[in-house]
Amino acid sequence: MLLSISKDKSQLDKNNTLILLVDHNLGHLHLLSKILELPGFKVKKAISGKKALDIAKKQIPDLIILDINIPDINGYPVYQHFKCEKETINTPILFMGSEKQITEKIRNFEMDRVDCITKPFEDEEVLTQVRRKLIIYDQNQQLINYHQTLGKQMDEHKHLTNALVSVNQSLQPVILFDTITRLANRKKFDEYFNSQWKKLDTKQLPLSLLLCNFDFSQNINNAKKDQILQQLAQAIKSVVKRSSDLVACYENNKFAVILPSTDSKGAVYIGKLIREKIEQVKLDHPQLTGNKDFNLSIGIATIVPSKKMSPQSLIELVEQAIRKAKVSGKT
Repeated sequence: MLLSISKDKSQLDKNNTLILLVDHNLGHLHLLSKILELPGFKVKKAISGKKALDIAKKQIPDLIILDINIPDINGYPVYQHFKCEKETINTPILFMGSEKQITEKIRNFEMDRVDCITKPFEDEEVLTQVRRKLIIYDQNQQLINYHQTLGKQMDEHKHLTNALVSVNQSLQPVILFDTITRLANRKKFDEYFNSQWKKLDTKQLPLSLLLCNFDFSQNINNAKKDQILQQLAQAIKSVVKRSSDLVACYENNKFAVILPSTDSKGAVYIGKLIREKIEQVKLDHPQLTGNKDFNLSIGIATIVPSKKMSPQSLIELVEQAIRKAKVSGKT
């Protein structure tokens, strides 16, 4: 349709709508064309199904009014031809015929009586049926266009969602790791610590936790401190080698070591190895040789997780151990 159809007659009459009439009876074609041309419809006429198909291919009509009993190939086969051609597959079609013909054919054609115009023609009935068919067709086209637009928007939304998922996945290493030391960050620590707590609670195996607290004096600037922390992180990682263990940045200048399925003796042994590695790092930095500029405190605790306790209980034990180490001056 060139313009959308309104139920208002004056607007419909101004429409540049082309209607194709198909009937072997020239008198019926002439009468029907007069009825339709009066309000402004454009009309083309065909006296056979073959001629109608040829016309429709050259200029696609907005509506086809088809004799239900056209002689050459009958009305319904012509209808089927129209619905098989890409040019007219969506074109609305009204059948016309006598009351008797419509009654006989309607069941075989599996169509609705409201899609038919009866002969002899009543001007108002013809125009009402034509307007109704055009309006329904126009509304259907608008609905199809709406769904197509909605489909495109959904595809775009899906594409954007996939892109965001991809970006989010690429950002995961950044989100879960500390930018300076490249150790797991506190978020990663919490996730892994809680998951191991639940896992070892089920298996009733020990979970050990170490906290390494580094105290720097004000004589060491931030750039130098970051450099030293990077070396300290690598030193601890060289000791903690199991894939099930995790070294993480816990807080400022404090690293945590999660040791699943490790008893207290094993945890203390790891703590001693860490202290030895830290001493090697201190040799690379003469300003760290004295305890005034740098001090390490290590807290160690071991628990067999239980539903009666929370993961925080193990963390509190380790922090208490660090406070005791600081008071005693021992690492």
